[in-house]
Amino acid sequence: SDVNFRKALCYAIDAAACAYTVYGEMGRVCNAPTNPYLEDSGEEFGYDDYYGYDVDKAKSLLKEAGYANGGFTLDLICAQSDYYETMAQLIQAYLEEIGITVNLHVYEATTLRTFIDTDEGNFDLYLNAHFIKTYLSDGMMNQLSTATSYGLNYAMVKDEKLDSLIMAAQNPATASTDATSEMLDYMKDVCYLYGITGLSKQIVTTDKIAKAAFNSANFIMPGACV
Repeated sequence: SDVNFRKALCYAIDAAACAYTVYGEMGRVCNAPTNPYLEDSGEEFGYDDYYGYDVDKAKSLLKEAGYANGGFTLDLICAQSDYYETMAQLIQAYLEEIGITVNLHVYEATTLRTFIDTDEGNFDLYLNAHFIKTYLSDGMMNQLSTATSYGLNYAMVKDEKLDSLIMAAQNPATASTDATSEMLDYMKDVCYLYGITGLSKQIVTTDKIAKAAFNSANFIMPGACV
């Protein structure tokens, strides 16, 4: 519930090292709480000061939050995957440097989904790639809006301001660059979500294809490509 505690976790993680270790040269460090390769949130929405790796600052924020010596344990959950598990292990190692022990809990994807839906609250950190979708606002609606959950979002809070910002960014009548920026600015400030790495979509085609088309599930539609 303490924003300084949440920010301390972000500063403690070397996102650049995570991106390269997990994805090699394809990995790109996020400079905002989003994948920078989405339709409604490109790299222009990033921040120069987005939680750069700074262990001293992480420890200072922990002290402000009342946890100067660390000494406690967090439970991190993720789906069964080489990518997820490697990333989780890196996060575990980085947080240990500021005195936080992380227990990893790896689930098969279906089991993880059931766990989240039925045992809400029995985890502290959730490593997920749900935001690698066509539109950021869709991912925000699915995970961080209380309108589609149990009255609490995945950060275990009810935030009516965030709900309204997500709705404004998603609703075709109000969606705009300004609406997306306002939503991201607020997300950066409250730090419910930390963007670590993003991937661009890689598609191999003949040189006759000038533009690819995708459906709502972000799969390519061959017949609609030009």
